[in-house]
Amino acid sequence: MEHKLRWVPEDLPANATTILLDYNRIATLQNRTFVVQGALRHLSLRSNILGVIHPQALAGLSELRELDLSGNYLIVLQPNTFLPVPRLRMLNLGNNKLLALEPELLRSLPHLESLFLQGNALVSLSPDLFSNLPSLHFLRLHNNPWGCTCAIQPLYQWLTDNAEKVPGEQDSTGKGLESSPDSVFPSSLPKRIHGVWWVKQGSWTQLAFIIAPSAPLEMTNHLFVHLGLYPTKFKADPFEQMNLS
Repeated sequence: MEHKLRWVPEDLPANATTILLDYNRIATLQNRTFVVQGALRHLSLRSNILGVIHPQALAGLSELRELDLSGNYLIVLQPNTFLPVPRLRMLNLGNNKLLALEPELLRSLPHLESLFLQGNALVSLSPDLFSNLPSLHFLRLHNNPWGCTCAIQPLYQWLTDNAEKVPGEQDSTGKGLESSPDSVFPSSLPKRIHGVWWVKQGSWTQLAFIIAPSAPLEMTNHLFVHLGLYPTKFKADPFEQMNLS
């Protein structure tokens, strides 16, 4: 249901554990917006017009587990934005306008398990962004304009290095496009590829990689990284076009 709220109501119940403010016209989260809702565990502001989040907007939400800010107009986030929510397990920043993420942004989220960054304007990411996320096992990065330059190398290196830190599968694919996969994976990128397969999902086919792990592959405690989908009308044989040597 679409609503027309332009700000977060001040009379929200103090004992609320779930607050859904999706599909409104909220543009700003001001200082201490939810300070009264100390029991809140699930907060969603999906599909608003959020462009500004005060660094202390989430103050008081120490019990928050899930935060959905997807489908907004966020361009930049202050490094301290998520300090007040140390128990966060799911963070959805997908489908915003984020240009970059400071390496310190997620440093206070040791329990974060799922991170959604798809559909932004990210060209590269520092691997330091993930350095304090020991619980992370699900990461979505597709539909970003990843630059095929040396700046992207640390991100791919992080993906390969973390096969030892988090044993199991790692799906590493390119952004969704219809040209050759070689345009997404330059020859300078790490080549520790263990396997390649295609998974059909409706009208799309996902190009998936397993980066060679240091332990036997398992279906539990794995890190799934989704960088993109290829359309099924991509007719060429993917194994002939991919240079995995």
